[in-house]
Amino acid sequence: EHDDVFKGMMTSRDKAEVWTLLRRHMTESLMASVTFAESTFRQITDGLLKEDIKSLRKAEKALGGEKDLLKRVRRRQMLAMRRIDRNLALEKNTWFHLGSNSSEQMMYCLKRMCEPCKEHVDNNFNPLPAECAEEFVPIRDMLKSLLERTKDIIDKGNYEEADLVLAEGEELKTCLSRLHKMRIERMQEENSSVKLSLVYLNLLQESQELVSIMRHMLRASRKFQHV
Repeated sequence: EHDDVFKGMMTSRDKAEVWTLLRRHMTESLMASVTFAESTFRQITDGLLKEDIKSLRKAEKALGGEKDLLKRVRRRQMLAMRRIDRNLALEKNTWFHLGSNSSEQMMYCLKRMCEPCKEHVDNNFNPLPAECAEEFVPIRDMLKSLLERTKDIIDKGNYEEADLVLAEGEELKTCLSRLHKMRIERMQEENSSVKLSLVYLNLLQESQELVSIMRHMLRASRKFQHV
């Protein structure tokens, strides 16, 4: 269906129709990015928490394919941007690029999250301490839920809900900061494995980054779609 939208954008002589199709194309591609981020985030965190190397290899492979896909989508959308009304294209340009960049940054963020986790589980180092798993699982579930809701907002164009998700995202970032700080303090107090602590600190940091990118994407989508 995505291809049909692209064909329509390339063949229509009506600038307004191209714009309508481009908005749809953008909605679909951002939704696909959030769906991808959610399932890959789940694979990576499951992989670390359950010491499941298969899950981490799957995530790594998927991330490799996502990069090429995003390039192709962006190229297509940029072609369409040249076929809409010039003033409209200028007005929407910033939000178009912010949306596109958000998809790419999500992928890179997940890559940075995946690599240390995979290396750690692959080398059969110690499992994540139970206390870390216990404090991280609720956070992970909140992040997954925020990604779900972001996807839903973009899908339905229901941007009244966006402010709530943006605010909850900000709260989650604060919460992740706090965990990060606590873990560093704990590292200094106890004689815990530095290697393992660094894997966990990286996970917290990149989770926080994922929330930031999700918030940028939501803003970009709202501004791009706004008529």
